[in-house]
Amino acid sequence: MADRLTLTRYELNEKLKRYSDNVYFQPTSDIRLKYPCIIYNVDEIEVLRADDGVAYKVDRSYNLTIIDEDPDSEVPYRIIQEFAYSTFLGVDVTDGLYHNRMRVYYT
Repeated sequence: MADRLTLTRYELNEKLKRYSDNVYFQPTSDIRLKYPCIIYNVDEIEVLRADDGVAYKVDRSYNLTIIDEDPDSEVPYRIIQEFAYSTFLGVDVTDGLYHNRMRVYYT
């Protein structure tokens, strides 16, 4: 049986598929991306511990990159509306593709 951390990532993956059919978790260099797409990876895992050292809360953040040919893509705005704890980090343009960078906290 998968642990809670893995289940949470799969749940996030399913939510991200609402915004794009092409969702990739930490893709390797041999993967040919289809656009528009969302690429994401684990950014940070924060563990809050009780006095006896047992973890009682684990918060995860993920870096997302939404890659689209459309400079006015609605996807970042829609993600910000769904995920209360999300931050827009900026846009980079490479080879005519817009890379919208975000951080999403999902527990």
